[in-house]
Amino acid sequence: MTEALFNAGIPIFGSMNIFIFLLSIAKGACIGIYFAYFAPKGSNEEADFLVGGRKMGVFPIVMSLSAR
Repeated sequence: MTEALFNAGIPIFGSMNIFIFLLSIAKGACIGIYFAYFAPKGSNEEADFLVGGRKMGVFPIVMSLSAR
């Protein structure tokens, strides 16, 4: 079945593709859970999230603004 789909030009995910996709989703979820529950207190403020605590240098700001 998958060979017929592949020969017809329909892109399909293999088992390794699905594994890597799920691994990246799980990694992002773990990072989110860590920062939601286990991050040091005071690091979850809105100012830190929106403007980097106003401690960023010029180079990261310029790179962020010039990125497309």
